[in-house]
Amino acid sequence: MKISFYIWRLILLKDKMVLKGYKYRIYPNEPQRELIEKTFGVCRLVYNVALQVKMEAYKINGTKLSGMDLCYQLAEAKKDFDWMREVDSQALQASIKKLDRSFANFFSGSGFPKFKCKKTGNPFNVPTIRAGLIGKNPR
Repeated sequence: MKISFYIWRLILLKDKMVLKGYKYRIYPNEPQRELIEKTFGVCRLVYNVALQVKMEAYKINGTKLSGMDLCYQLAEAKKDFDWMREVDSQALQASIKKLDRSFANFFSGSGFPKFKCKKTGNPFNVPTIRAGLIGKNPR
């Protein structure tokens, strides 16, 4: 299984900021591949459940839940479901932030956020790379 990922860096060049991307391809071993696949699935589940919760809260109470409200609910859900603790918590919070961003885009004139499915690709964000995902030395 080959996995490609981008790392974006903000570079200052002569008083001008440039966003530069680096593409890496990794060849994970079996435990790493399992962890990455679990992360794909749990991030997709968190995104879909958060979207459903936001829609139901607005439909029932007229309440607009923020990303922070959903992150607090995520922390409570992780206490009930042990398998959610196996993946990186920052990846789960990033999927909630992605949902918030898609709602902000919706109110700016874009389409309504859609549920994620397994077939359409499985991106996930990890703001801080931890040693557990890649190995002891991520460099």
